[in-house]
Amino acid sequence: GPINSGKTTKIKDTFQNSKAGDGFISVKLMKSSTVNGFDIMRLSTGQSKPFIRRSGSEPKGWIENCTQGPYTVSDEAVKWVNEEINELLENRIGPVYLDEIGIIEISGKCFSGILKKMIDSDRDIYITVRDQNLDMVLETFNIVESNIITTGERYA
Repeated sequence: GPINSGKTTKIKDTFQNSKAGDGFISVKLMKSSTVNGFDIMRLSTGQSKPFIRRSGSEPKGWIENCTQGPYTVSDEAVKWVNEEINELLENRIGPVYLDEIGIIEISGKCFSGILKKMIDSDRDIYITVRDQNLDMVLETFNIVESNIITTGERYA
């Protein structure tokens, strides 16, 4: 779905309704009417870490993994998610959830490596993708078997 169409809510609800698997969602942080960044939260525990911040709004000790537009991505958060998802895959826990895959991953950064492992695993995975990036994500990661769930008014 498009920006602000309920993708994160949909993936969170899917996890809560299934009572199976584990993974991560991105929680939007607002400052007035501006997106200041996101925290990344583990679905099963609610544990979260600073994930993305508008450049200039990073907490002390921030180490940058990569950037996208005005945003910087935390290396610590990326490593944490990668380690935790690797553990889920090794322990054969599924489905695995990851919110949101986009331009950064298409360019080979951030969660691109762990997404490839998720796709190559034999478990169901749920990822969120902006509709404008969907074809590029499917092509880049060679996703041939999928069930597309749409969100937002344009798909109602």
